[in-house]
Amino acid sequence: MYQFNTNGNWSHDKKQNIGEYNLFNLPHYDEYDGIIFDCTNMTDQDQLELIIEKLKNLDIPVVSIGYYVDGLYYVGNDNKKLFRLRRKICCTQNREYRACERSNSAGNKA
Repeated sequence: MYQFNTNGNWSHDKKQNIGEYNLFNLPHYDEYDGIIFDCTNMTDQDQLELIIEKLKNLDIPVVSIGYYVDGLYYVGNDNKKLFRLRRKICCTQNREYRACERSNSAGNKA
């Protein structure tokens, strides 16, 4: 197993960032049995699309972690579902808290 990682989003110098992303052009991907692709720290959409197109054209399985790509296997979480659930719980608890607060304040005024 080999890992290729770039820091193409750390510099404000676009040319240096492109050079960092060019690390993905060094391996001969056809020599591998499969690729695990983690692009969660990539910010340059043009570079991301170039790498994705290269990976899509391979004849080996590619798994994308945390970033859905049509045509690739995907492993990730559903943050939207998580935040909807969190919001629902917080709103429910907030309503219960406010109802309790109202009944306590009504009882204290008597």
